[in-house]
Amino acid sequence: MASRATLVLIETDVLVAAIDPEDPRRKEAGGILTAARRRSLSPYALIELDQGPGA
Repeated sequence: MASRATLVLIETDVLVAAIDPEDPRRKEAGGILTAARRRSLSPYALIELDQGPGA
């Protein structure tokens, strides 16, 4: 029987940490994104990204 990978919801703060070279959690965030076999943006992250800066 094939194993089912857990779906990981990615929040905005993980994305920001992964792309910000100055963020102290950058390595951890990158590890989360790399390790998660099944990942999806959280609905809240999509809303926050859609609003853009200064919203």
